[in-house]
Amino acid sequence: MKRILSVLLIGIMFVTSVSFNVLADETEIMPMANDSVFAGGTGTQDDPYQVSTPEQLNEVRNYLNKYFIQINDIDMTEATSEGGAYWNDGTGWIPIGTYESPVRGYDGGGFKIIGLNIYESTGVRYGTGGWAQIAGLFGYIGEGSIVENVILTDGEYRITRGADVLVDLRVGGIAAYGNAEYSKIYNCINYNNIHIINESPSTLYIGGISSYQDTNGEISGCYNYGDITVDNNYHANAGPYVFCGGICGQSYGSTSIIRKSTNFGSIDMGTLKRCSIGGISGELQGNMSRCGNCGNITIEEISYYGYRGTSAIGGIAGNVYGLGKNEQYVDDCYNIGDITVSAEDVSYPNTGGLAGETSNHTINRCYNAGQIDGSGAINSDGLVGAIYTGSVFNNYYSVAESPILTTDGVQTNVKNLSNDEMKMKDSFVGFNFDTVWDMSPDKNSGYPYLRNVENMGNTGDDESIYSLGDVNRDGYVDFLDAQLILKFDAGLTDTLE
Repeated sequence: MKRILSVLLIGIMFVTSVSFNVLADETEIMPMANDSVFAGGTGTQDDPYQVSTPEQLNEVRNYLNKYFIQINDIDMTEATSEGGAYWNDGTGWIPIGTYESPVRGYDGGGFKIIGLNIYESTGVRYGTGGWAQIAGLFGYIGEGSIVENVILTDGEYRITRGADVLVDLRVGGIAAYGNAEYSKIYNCINYNNIHIINESPSTLYIGGISSYQDTNGEISGCYNYGDITVDNNYHANAGPYVFCGGICGQSYGSTSIIRKSTNFGSIDMGTLKRCSIGGISGELQGNMSRCGNCGNITIEEISYYGYRGTSAIGGIAGNVYGLGKNEQYVDDCYNIGDITVSAEDVSYPNTGGLAGETSNHTINRCYNAGQIDGSGAINSDGLVGAIYTGSVFNNYYSVAESPILTTDGVQTNVKNLSNDEMKMKDSFVGFNFDTVWDMSPDKNSGYPYLRNVENMGNTGDDESIYSLGDVNRDGYVDFLDAQLILKFDAGLTDTLE
């Protein structure tokens, strides 16, 4: 029986294209890569360098044209605390990867990076023409690169910006500056809190996963549990513009996408002048599918004396801004987080349970069950604060009905339901309860939840590698996804009875 099981496992390994080192002599010791810099591997996509210790994680920055896989939990608490190896004179962890030398590929293996602390942002050049301050595990993910299966926990990013700082700040739990065209962030989870104390007039980009996503980029299967707090102490003139989202600060370009991702962390802002803030993305120019926000959004005050729509706040996204009429979409998303916004009499921020405002987008099969509490001059609605162009159909909300500011927008089958009706499948016309949505009194407070999304989250427990989710990204979580475990259990046949 042992021989049959061993043969079957070997066959599965070949089918799943997982590479293993097969030793002719069990007593032979394989040499480590690069004079023992890493725990193994050769740095290729099929045989990535193995990262096992804080020192090896730091060494990744010196081999950014290579590929990496993490093979165990790594505790960075001591290393990034005062006096530690990566204390860096009070800065804490310096992000890996820059615009000139971006990250190519890092697979966290479903293991945790514990206690990664950042106390000051790091100045780097980005693009072809400017500088920014950044903070995050990674700085810049290169074009066509993939970062996946990373879990950050028990750390904190606490950044203070003085009034003399005149460059943008970009902070992301996983990616600081963000990800370039065609880059991917898959199945990553952030538990680290982000706290910004700002006195600078320059723009802030903040995301629980990434501060920024470029054209054709993709964020998929990601979760943020970390709270985001901004204490803004710069109040002169227009003040800094703030892009902030539980998953991404700004998702740029008509072909970018955020999908199958959920935010559980709160977003808490002090007094702001101008902002685009959303439970998933602050500004969304591209597409979004099967995303949910469960975190509360609180803005103490918006006080900019600007034109209507200077600020936008939404449960899913603040400003949903398409680049071509009705070509971009938000499909099958929900918000159950509460939104609290206060504004001075002439500020007029647009606030909605799903989006603050939308242009050139189609919002379809979504719902909001979060409460909106606004005071002052606020254009608010249970779904969208303002629809300038585009269409909203098959959407539902349970808060008190209020008018939607509409110009060229189209509304079809937009309904205000009672709380009881929001917990009945028959209320949601157009929703697919066979493969996309489901409903249970034990999930999402009884409101509809997304199949293969909420259950994909890695809790950080030892057994959670089995629930990393849609590994082959076929839209389903099933037996095939369990193949991932073979990447870390090459010696499994030795343990069979």
